[in-house]
Amino acid sequence: MNDGKAIIARQEQEFNIRLLAAQRRLYSKAKKFKYLQIALSIVPPVVVTFLQIAGIVTADIVLFLAVEAAMMCGAAFCGRAAAKNRDCAAKVQQAFDSDVFGIPFGFASLRGIDVENNADVELGSRGDKDLINWYSCVREDMRAGEAISACQKMNCRWSKHLVMRYGAVSIGVPALAMTVVVLLILNLDVDAMTLVFLGAMLEWLFDRMIATGYCPDSCANSSRRLPAIGMITLPAA
Repeated sequence: MNDGKAIIARQEQEFNIRLLAAQRRLYSKAKKFKYLQIALSIVPPVVVTFLQIAGIVTADIVLFLAVEAAMMCGAAFCGRAAAKNRDCAAKVQQAFDSDVFGIPFGFASLRGIDVENNADVELGSRGDKDLINWYSCVREDMRAGEAISACQKMNCRWSKHLVMRYGAVSIGVPALAMTVVVLLILNLDVDAMTLVFLGAMLEWLFDRMIATGYCPDSCANSSRRLPAIGMITLPAA
C-alpha cells in the first residue's frame, strides 16, 4: 500500500489523469441519460393531461396504456444506458484507486471500456480542470492506512453529495410539475379522471424517494466503518 507521499505523486501521473478524465466523461454521459429518464417520466403524463384539459383527447384506457408503455420503454432504455456508463465509470475509478493506492483490486478491469477515446474527448473539451490533486485530503506525512482511509471517506462524501443532488432533481421536478397540473385542474373544474395520467409520476416519485433515502445512508454507514483502515500498520522493513 502507498503512503501519503506516494499517493500524491501517483495521482498526478498522466496515465491516472487520463483515467480520471475518462471516468468524468462516463459519469457525465450517465447523468444525461438519467435526466432524460426523468423527463420521460414527467413530460408524457403532463402533456396528455393538458390535452385532456383542452378537450383534444379524452380519458381512455387504450391511450393510458399506450402512454404508459411508451414511458416504460423509454425509461428502461435510458436506465440501462445510464447504468452501463455508470458501471464503466466506476470500474475506471477503481483502476485509478488501485494504481494510486498500490492495492491490486482484482475487479478493477478496463476490458471493453474505451478509456482513451473518453479521456481524449473530456480533456479536449474541459481540460484537466479539477483532476489535478484529486485526493486533496492526503498529506505527505500520512501512513498508508491513514491516507487510503481518508481517500475512501472523501469518495463516500462525494457519492452522497451526488445522490442527494440527483434526488433533489428527480423528486423536486416531478413534484412541482404535478402540483402545478393539479392546481390547474382544480381551478378549471376538470373531470377528476384527468388525474389518471399523473399516476406514473406518483410511481416515479415514490421510487426516487426510496432510492434517494437509502443511498446516502449506505454511504454514511460505509464512511463510519472506514476509520478502521487507518489503524493498519505495515510490517517493519
